[in-house]
Amino acid sequence: MCINSFAQQTQNEKKLDVIVKILPELVEKGSCVVEVLKNGNETLKTDVPVGEKYTLHLDYFNKYTLIFKCPNHLDKAISVSTDIPAEIWQKNPEFPPFPMLITLVKKTTQNARNELCKTSVCVAYDKKVDNFVKVAVESE
Repeated sequence: MCINSFAQQTQNEKKLDVIVKILPELVEKGSCVVEVLKNGNETLKTDVPVGEKYTLHLDYFNKYTLIFKCPNHLDKAISVSTDIPAEIWQKNPEFPPFPMLITLVKKTTQNARNELCKTSVCVAYDKKVDNFVKVAVESE
């Protein structure tokens, strides 16, 4: 019974690791902010040094919005769905870390009205490749 309990606990702690590196158009020392919304609720707000890698640990079977903010730049939002099919979860829910290179555009008078860039990329599981992939989102 102890072994079964330990196996369930370990499986429940599995997470999708997303490695982000933020590159603002205006190269400055300092940090940017990553806001993580899990199922629409803010769960994390953290400073990430510009140009350095940072790992986010996302629980499976949730929908996330990652919002990247840096002074004098437009914010960027990326959707991440960590849903995977039940048969994959039961068989082997081990996935390599998902890398993201986030480029942020300098805020100008022309684009300042668009405070938050519309989500143009979504990350989701793709059964054909048995891994998480970037999926383009049609603009509205």
